[in-house]
Amino acid sequence: MTQYGCCEYWREHTIPEVFIAAATRFAERPAIREKQGNTWQTATWTDYARQVRHASLGLAALGLHRGDRVCIMGENSAHWIYADMAIMCAGGASVGIYPTSSPEQIEYFLSDCGARYIFVSNQDLLDKVLSVREPLSHLEKIIVFDETIKTTSETSNVLTFRALADIGRKANEGDKNAFNELASSVTRDDLAVIIYTSGTTGPPKGAMLTHRNLMFEVAVHDKFLHITEGDDLISFLPLSHIAERMLTSLRPMMHGARVTFSEGPEKLAGEIRDVSPHVFFAVPRLWEKFHAAIAAAMDKVSPFQRWSYHTALGIGIRAARYKYNARKVPIFLAGIHSITDRIVMQRVRAKIGMGRAHFVICGAAPVSPDLLMWMAAIGLDVRETYGLTENGSVAAIAPLSKRKLGSVGLAPLDSEIKVADDGEIVIKGDHVFAGYINKPDATCETLKHGWLHTGDLGRFDDEGFLFITGRKKDIIITSGGKNISPAQIENELKFHSLIADSMVIGDGRKYLTCLIMLDPVNAEEYAAKNDIFHEDFADLSRNPQIFSEIENEISRVNEKFSRVEQIKKFRILDAPLKPGDDALTPTMKLKRDVFAAQHKAFIETMYVEDNMAHDRA
Repeated sequence: MTQYGCCEYWREHTIPEVFIAAATRFAERPAIREKQGNTWQTATWTDYARQVRHASLGLAALGLHRGDRVCIMGENSAHWIYADMAIMCAGGASVGIYPTSSPEQIEYFLSDCGARYIFVSNQDLLDKVLSVREPLSHLEKIIVFDETIKTTSETSNVLTFRALADIGRKANEGDKNAFNELASSVTRDDLAVIIYTSGTTGPPKGAMLTHRNLMFEVAVHDKFLHITEGDDLISFLPLSHIAERMLTSLRPMMHGARVTFSEGPEKLAGEIRDVSPHVFFAVPRLWEKFHAAIAAAMDKVSPFQRWSYHTALGIGIRAARYKYNARKVPIFLAGIHSITDRIVMQRVRAKIGMGRAHFVICGAAPVSPDLLMWMAAIGLDVRETYGLTENGSVAAIAPLSKRKLGSVGLAPLDSEIKVADDGEIVIKGDHVFAGYINKPDATCETLKHGWLHTGDLGRFDDEGFLFITGRKKDIIITSGGKNISPAQIENELKFHSLIADSMVIGDGRKYLTCLIMLDPVNAEEYAAKNDIFHEDFADLSRNPQIFSEIENEISRVNEKFSRVEQIKKFRILDAPLKPGDDALTPTMKLKRDVFAAQHKAFIETMYVEDNMAHDRA
């Protein structure tokens, strides 16, 4: 009997093989749910497989060859993963492009990977591609999910997804074995996806991941992040990101989970409450927003309810400390914790949509230990992970039997993690990528003797648990020669509800300073609560009361660090960063060099005395 539940089974197969097996196993169980108009529509695994089979055969009929690159650009949707799976089943490599990309970025991605075909979701994205198509002689077809596109003389090589599927349906009617034969020709070492890095240190690089890489990761996920049949998931992070692709597209094949696609950021909070997912993955910033939402809600309840929450939170923190040290919670504390969790924290979890969560995942960016402790204290089973695009998502994770606050855990399964002499984390295993497409120099710099050089800094404790301490390229070296990792300081600051992001500065300087970005929503709520009159966001950012609140927070954070690591001055920016800003990657990470250049004059005001002294000298 085939051991579908065995990690080794998945590691020995390709994505198409496992997908076909899943479609047979789960058949009429729900696989996908998304809004069409005002109504939620559900597709079964049989429906899912039919869409993939026809689209895959359609691509083969168009002339897709093994190893060809096919791009997908659109918002998260059922059609996105239909196209993704169809490409891989046809032997191609799927390349996700963020829908927020500019025409220039789209041209770069299409040119760099040499895509022959691209799927787009709507007219706006079609127009973007058409605007840069002329120099892309290798781009043969544009396939659009939306059936209502406008046709012109420029759209002769444009077809809808339905038209592509009709081509494949006819091929399937002519040969019922065609799809299985096509999918079975894919090997474990064939290229499955290309994931473009966020480009924080230069032009994005296309990381090439094989079926072997991704199925290794699937086995890792299943051993430590188990999903069960019938679990509900919600997809909202970009599918161009490897972690979301793993959770939305690949993991549900193992156990038949149902994925609900979000309609967008403005509706996400309500959708999470409606779906109440059993497993939920989010970047730290979203968890920080959940914390801020609960903190704001506590300001509006009765004094007794506020006391109940903070009492339950304190008890939850005490219990969590035992768990984080793999120690049994004392009987009396466990009893009290059970009562306060049932009476108070169950409602808190329900308020943020986590009432049914088996576990939640916090990853893709550094996170404050205080935030992790809060999540554990409200009763969430928090799994912190560490990994890169270049290793298929998870490189380290805590074993279920033991976790440590602030540690990302141990290397899973048959992989290795070391910390090099210079403090850099290096990784080896079947999940390590094949290299960057068209960038041999970058590949040689990153892959050395089979070891993936991550660019991250870390340390091991005496039990072998890994702690991330910062980015190698972000290290600040003060004029006094002190090496400082800004990430840990910045993460502590971002735990405050008023602070959306921060950047610590000090390279070649005598002391550290910091640029603060306010959270627009929380800042407005703070202003309303404290009767702060302001004309606009810029006016609010200059308010003395806001300044004082941030100053107090910086003083609190400074106490956690040595004198040389403490922030001496700060400035609050008068405009929030928004998606599409040149200083932000598509995943909303700061491009430090770009951001610093944009605010160079502002930064210099914090070192004006040093500059004057230099001028006098």
